[in-house]
Amino acid sequence: MTNELKVQLAKAASTLYQQNRPAWDAFMEALALRAAHVTTQCIYSPSDTLPQCQGRAQEARNLVDALVEAPKLAEKLQEQDRTNARATRVVR
Repeated sequence: MTNELKVQLAKAASTLYQQNRPAWDAFMEALALRAAHVTTQCIYSPSDTLPQCQGRAQEARNLVDALVEAPKLAEKLQEQDRTNARATRVVR
């Protein structure tokens, strides 16, 4: 996942996180269960489908990880924006 995509995802996820925390928590729980299911399928997959199953499992886990970190990343980006805005005012 590119940094640009992580930033875009973080901003969108943060908005949802802040607007409806119970819905966000339910969504994340469902997504984590999906990642666990895909991983389990990978463990029991025949060797000829293992690469595809492994790719699906990795992508599911990467998405969960990115979304878990998204609110923290968005907060960090907002703080950087505030710091940059203050620095710009000081320079002028």
